[in-house]
Amino acid sequence: MDDSYSRGKIKRFTKWIDEWKPEDGEDRLSDFYERRGYRHYILGEYGLSALDCFKAIELNPKNAEASWNCGRALTELGMYKRAIVILTMAIHIEDAADFREARAKACFGAGAYEQSIKDLVEADKSRNTWPEGMKIIHPDGTVQDSFESGK
Repeated sequence: MDDSYSRGKIKRFTKWIDEWKPEDGEDRLSDFYERRGYRHYILGEYGLSALDCFKAIELNPKNAEASWNCGRALTELGMYKRAIVILTMAIHIEDAADFREARAKACFGAGAYEQSIKDLVEADKSRNTWPEGMKIIHPDGTVQDSFESGK
């Protein structure tokens, strides 16, 4: 996908946001902000992405996609602790593997390595996959080479 596609989508969502009426419902407006925030994220415009996604969360605190995209943008901005909080919200709304992987990245950036590992393992569990040959050595020395072993 080229930048012009995302720029076109941003224009379309901006138009829909501007034309929104209260009878359309705040959940719909939240979705518009979330989708526009996602397009900003795709373009590497992480600050704009976070702003749109924060607005989406304000309008609909149960918008898990907005929390996920906001957390990913905050992670790219190096705001790891804030990202962890937002991504934890997403996980409480919907425990999706993508949300856990995003939180794992934020945790790693914040130096919370044990939680990062736990999130990666949980994400793989939900997909029923364990990377071939992967071993995790925990701080206490235990080795995990499958879902069943280790912690």
